Amino acid sequence: ILPNNHIYSISEPIKNKVTICTKGGTSVYDLKTRKFYIPKINNYFPDYEVRCVEYMEYDDSWWIGTSNGLVRYQDENQSLRHFYSIKGNDETLPDNSLRCMYKVDDHRLFVGTSNGLCLLDISKKELQIINFDILTNHQSPKLDISKIISFGDDEIMISTYTDGLYIYDYKNNAATHISKFDRRNAISDNYIFDIFKDGNGSIWVATFTGLNRFENNLANFSTISIFENATVLSINYFIEMDTNNILVG
Repeated sequence: ILPNNHIYSISEPIKNKVTICTKGGTSVYDLKTRKFYIPKINNYFPDYEVRCVEYMEYDDSWWIGTSNGLVRYQDENQSLRHFYSIKGNDETLPDNSLRCMYKVDDHRLFVGTSNGLCLLDISKKELQIINFDILTNHQSPKLDISKIISFGDDEIMISTYTDGLYIYDYKNNAATHISKFDRRNAISDNYIFDIFKDGNGSIWVATFTGLNRFENNLANFSTISIFENATVLSINYFIEMDTNNILVG
């Protein structure tokens, strides 16, 4: 049923199918037949972890984020193309270890890696690396991205395992950096596992040393510390239960 029990992510239903991304590859659950199957491609034997997947309507393609690059796959003819990072080439991935993706529309896709962010435009066949060092005038030794979410019109928020939060305005190519070292509204930690935007527009931030919340477009900020045996617990993930409740793990 599953190629591996270590699961990175589970997709939303697409074409009556749910894709499970695991350390040993992908498994698909067919909602019509209620059966699992492992996709197989003739003469292709991948040896990588699958971390995330997105479906793009523009060319009826699946984009698969792995531990060794980005894979584009089309069901119709089983065509497959692999994209890699090439050192010194800014038109390739920032790194081969992919963490997450965020779909903007039917032809644009943000790709978060263990060393930076890029924007893929399928319609133009272009890949652009986003240089936050230049945009924020802040030098980060390594931008290990954990999550990408919608923040506002033409804006995304990016959380990292190494350097706090970034807000990126992709329409105007502008960015803002949020760190635990900021004087005001300092997040608990720059090591961030997850971020979540609830139905009221508040942004929840899961860090290694506590829980943070931004409200009213970052105007209001609060910290919530959860203790066990006098130790502050790490917050790892969020799940929305309903309009007024979220599950914090």
